[in-house]
Amino acid sequence: MTWIVEVQVAMYTSKTSFKTTVEWNAIPWRKLERKVFKLQKRIYKASQRGDVKAVRQLQKTLLHSWSAKCLAVRRVTQDNRGKKTAGVDGLKNLSPKARLILVYSLKLGQKAAPTRRVWIPKPGSKGEKRPGVVSKRIFNQADTTLFSQLKAWAEHRHPNKSSRWSCQKYWQTVGSDNWVFKPHNQKIRLLKHRETRIVRHIQVQGSRSPFDGDWVYWSSRMGKHPEAPTRVATLLKMQKGKCTHCGLFFHHEDLMEIDHKIPRSKGGKDRYDNLQLLHGHCHDAKTAADKFAVAIPEIDEDYLNFHPF
Repeated sequence: MTWIVEVQVAMYTSKTSFKTTVEWNAIPWRKLERKVFKLQKRIYKASQRGDVKAVRQLQKTLLHSWSAKCLAVRRVTQDNRGKKTAGVDGLKNLSPKARLILVYSLKLGQKAAPTRRVWIPKPGSKGEKRPGVVSKRIFNQADTTLFSQLKAWAEHRHPNKSSRWSCQKYWQTVGSDNWVFKPHNQKIRLLKHRETRIVRHIQVQGSRSPFDGDWVYWSSRMGKHPEAPTRVATLLKMQKGKCTHCGLFFHHEDLMEIDHKIPRSKGGKDRYDNLQLLHGHCHDAKTAADKFAVAIPEIDEDYLNFHPF
């Protein structure tokens, strides 16, 4: 749907009390995120049980939610990577005051036109398509194209030399690779596209949704969740959803506690590199071990000779 923006600073006539710049910066964003998330969660649950009427009512409530509008404006004017580039209206870098005016001026109209999307054939399917993804094959193709361009440049640079001479001048052997573009007797070289590390992400489980209430699962994937404390969500992602004490996965109903690897009483810092998330019972066991850990004095050989065990 289209958001029709009517920003008229001089003629602002909203019945809602105008908020100052300081108030925009003091908005409790965490509280707003939780409020909007709970509403989205209700929409998801109503959809799961097939309650169309409830879904539409809740969607209407969400569309007119002040919290949702604030979050949308913040996303576009502050979180968007292209926020410093002027749009079709020629505006950029909105002030906090202008953001508030935008929130109160935000109206919902017709259905939005879809953004341009390029589709490619899906391997192994008949006519089915999906959005393209970067893969090792794409990187290899890029390397082939780059080699052709560099070779043409080298031959153009030395028109009186043979192609073999140009290749020997600009390409060297490094390890098992005989075609590394680098100068002689220098360590610098041109990296190849295929050397880029490809991160394979684990697919979301079939019926999963961020609104299904399982914040443990989503925190483990994303490192954040509206219903989870920031440190807990971050540690869940760092630990890949596992308790570092017993090595078992956390579950939604588990009691979880943050533990200092080196206790604060022993000089441990309150930083992520000294924090770990444990099951409640694992934390009890670890705390007990920290409390009763006693250094065993070394016993010399003379003592053992006179006091055999």
